[in-house]
Amino acid sequence: MDKCTNNCIGCVKGGLGYWNLIRKHFPEAFDKMAKQERILGASIHSSVYLDQLEEYRGRIPKPEPMDCGPYCVSSDKPDEYEDNWKL
Repeated sequence: MDKCTNNCIGCVKGGLGYWNLIRKHFPEAFDKMAKQERILGASIHSSVYLDQLEEYRGRIPKPEPMDCGPYCVSSDKPDEYEDNWKL
């Protein structure tokens, strides 16, 4: 998904844009949550059920180069925590 996130795949706390990315990259997880919403009769978003979510809805950040190593930081920004990890 071009970014490191702290969300699990299919996190109920994800926003509409997050769920549109999940639909694109992890369709099985998207479908599973959409079906679960209907079984429970409740949406994780007050505005729409996932199976009715339009593909343009939500805020999807532009991809930025990331270093998804131990520090998970943007590669174009200095590592401000580097000194904290030196022994």
